[in-house]
Amino acid sequence: MTLKRSPYTGNMMCQCDNCLEVMDFEDDEHFKVAAAILRGCGWVPKKVKEKWTHWCPECVKERTA
Repeated sequence: MTLKRSPYTGNMMCQCDNCLEVMDFEDDEHFKVAAAILRGCGWVPKKVKEKWTHWCPECVKERTA
């Protein structure tokens, strides 16, 4: 899932591609700000075959354990 605007709230949101955990942003953040917040919270973005994937901190821990 890419980092994108929610069709329901208009705010940025991201969904983990492994467990489907969702991170919603309450303010109308800009893309670059939201991406920086995600990385700061431990989310890991990765581009695989021209498609971006995002993993939440819990899935990153499980993957590296």
